[in-house]
Amino acid sequence: MATFLMVVLAILTFGNPIILVGTTVLLFNREHAEGRTWRASLSWIALVFAVAAVALFWAATRYGPSAISQDDVVFRRMLRGSFLASLVALILAMAAKGKERKWIALSALINPLSWFWALMMI
Repeated sequence: MATFLMVVLAILTFGNPIILVGTTVLLFNREHAEGRTWRASLSWIALVFAVAAVALFWAATRYGPSAISQDDVVFRRMLRGSFLASLVALILAMAAKGKERKWIALSALINPLSWFWALMMI
């Protein structure tokens, strides 16, 4: 069961950037069709925060917990920043308009699971 959980988390972790690229393509196509509203702008802002959360996750893998205390400080800051960016992306995705918002929310929910997976792999 633990192996199955680790495999699922790995698939979600490595699939998260693909979800974000697909969502970006969907948002570009939608913008030309519908025009701009403030709720459509929220989709873009939520996407930016989701991308920032994933980027912080992948950047933090370089600074995993180790014996070097400086790396540990950077890791903890990136962990907190990634969680905060995921939370903001989730809240903005719920307030946004369009079918893309569910993909942004999914990405924001996957990111903390990616952290769980990465910490389990250490």
